[in-house]
Amino acid sequence: MVHKMSLHIERVRVADVLPLVDEFGNEFLNRDYSLDVNKAYVAELAASFKDGEPDEPIVVVRDGDVFRIKAGNSRVRAMKELGTEECWAIIDDEDTEQAINETVVRTNTKKKYEAVEESRFVQQLAMFGDDDYVGRVSGIDAERAASIRRARTTVGDKATQLSLDQLCAVDEFDGFPEQQRKIVDAKDDYSWKSILDRLRREKREIVEREAFESEAARLRITLVEDRPDSLQYINNCEKPGDLIAKYNEASVRYEGIVGRLACAWNGVSVDFYGEPIDAVASKEAAEAAELRRQGELNDSALDSIDEDMLAWVRAMLGRESLKSDTKLRKMPRLLDAAHDAFHEQWYVKEALKFIPEGRGHMLNIPDFIIGYKSARRVNGQFGTLLASRKQLPEHSAQRIGNYVNWIQRHVDDGWKPSEEQREVIKLAKRKLSQAGKGE
Repeated sequence: MVHKMSLHIERVRVADVLPLVDEFGNEFLNRDYSLDVNKAYVAELAASFKDGEPDEPIVVVRDGDVFRIKAGNSRVRAMKELGTEECWAIIDDEDTEQAINETVVRTNTKKKYEAVEESRFVQQLAMFGDDDYVGRVSGIDAERAASIRRARTTVGDKATQLSLDQLCAVDEFDGFPEQQRKIVDAKDDYSWKSILDRLRREKREIVEREAFESEAARLRITLVEDRPDSLQYINNCEKPGDLIAKYNEASVRYEGIVGRLACAWNGVSVDFYGEPIDAVASKEAAEAAELRRQGELNDSALDSIDEDMLAWVRAMLGRESLKSDTKLRKMPRLLDAAHDAFHEQWYVKEALKFIPEGRGHMLNIPDFIIGYKSARRVNGQFGTLLASRKQLPEHSAQRIGNYVNWIQRHVDDGWKPSEEQREVIKLAKRKLSQAGKGE
């Protein structure tokens, strides 16, 4: 799109140079000068001017007795702060909002706009052309421009307060209003980006659950939410398309079969349960019940380890220190963990992220305790895996090994496990040794 332009340069009174306003009198395409970063930018501009005005003339359009700024809002503001009375200005006859908007977006290289400012300008471009046009002028591709346009329709007036990345994230979750709300309501970019992976898992879980429920309804297979303790676990189905095959496989030796929707980090699946109808299945059911009992005992012991280690940390830091910051000197092994690759493991990351990067730094105790609680082991399969006669799968061995190392950090710093707790730790180490993952 080409605009015919008629330009000339002349001296103008700075007092007569005003921001462009829309039909309602609101300033159009202007930075938010209440932001500290923009205040600092204006101050830097003012300091760079020779004789009170910039080397590069501002660009304005005539509006009766005054001039409206097409390019140079910050320069004009800097001159007014300096008390400059006159300056050189390029008078541009091309004064349409579209032409001015294009100029503002295209000159976003001299001083990068804040994320929300840039978003607002690009959104305004959408009023003048299609997605190809917006993408060409702003430098983003047409697909991203289309995503931003759809998100604007979804969030309405709130769009002006969201960055371009935030709007694209909103569009990514089209049809998932709860996840969209969390993105829109985030206080800053860090807030919504930090939960993006979790929101994607939530979306995936919803989609996969609905797919299993739809296929189960079509096949008239009963799905339940809670584990049916009176029935024997039979097999697992990871894909909706395999439901009928897994169900028929189970039907050979079991009756009263139901499926339970199971949600894990790697997705949704269905566990089938039923009542055994032959001696072999009955024996398997008894063995599974004993395995489940042993697994629950192991989990109880591991839970007590988590609780006792947290109580020990509280006691080490001292009650009085919980009301203020303190130095973490008494737990050097935990402090060292902040420097190790081990720090990245999911079940200790929350706890360790509140530990300072170096010895002697201050630690916010309330935040540390909250993080420590969040880091408590939540994988209920550890106990059953340790009770099983089977060798640990490689990925489980790694996670259990890291968890044992997490416990060892506390032992090295002085925490003493009970006899029951020592037994389950020994069991875990023995299983790790069998899996070839011993230290």
